[in-house]
Amino acid sequence: MNSEATKIDALTPPEELADHSRVIAELFRAHNGALVSFLAARLQNAQDARDVAQEAYVRLLQLDSPGALSFLRGYLFKIAENLAIDRIRHRALRARVAYTEKLLFDELDEHSSAERNLIAQEELSRISARL
Repeated sequence: MNSEATKIDALTPPEELADHSRVIAELFRAHNGALVSFLAARLQNAQDARDVAQEAYVRLLQLDSPGALSFLRGYLFKIAENLAIDRIRHRALRARVAYTEKLLFDELDEHSSAERNLIAQEELSRISARL
């Protein structure tokens, strides 16, 4: 990361942390409504939009030097957009896994023994756990 966006560490002076928090709080007051609306349009879910917005603010709070408020607004929206894309991808992956499970179970029910069904269920459980 460049010097504008380095992580906060244990040696950061308390007054810098307070100033940083103040800048983020000001950004929240000024732009949170727009950010949540922006995310809700992409995610099609108001709760997911609020969750992603909160995660974006947490990431901003981890920056060492907040820089100009105008820079932070753009950075906040970019972080939020990337998080929304990740969430959409994860949703799509879960949907594909659920569809594949359904197809496998339907086929197993028609053509397999109980032992093969159990093996397939265990394998699907392992795949789902990795998600």
